Amino acid sequence: MFLFDTDTLSEVLKRNPSPDHMARLATMPAEDQFTTSITVGEMAYGAYRSSQTEYLLQ
Repeated sequence: MFLFDTDTLSEVLKRNPSPDHMARLATMPAEDQFTTSITVGEMAYGAYRSSQTEYLLQ
C-alpha cells in the first residue's frame, strides 16, 4: 500500500517531473495507491490559487 502526500502528487503535475519519481510511481499497482481527504483538499486549494486552475482541477 502506498499513501501519497501532497508533494508526491504535485510532482506529477510539474512541467518536468522527476524521471526517477515517475518511474517509481509506474511500478506501483493502481489498486495499491491511496491518498487522504486532507491531501485532496490541499491539492484543490493549490489549484484555486494557481493561474492554471482549470488544468489542475482536471
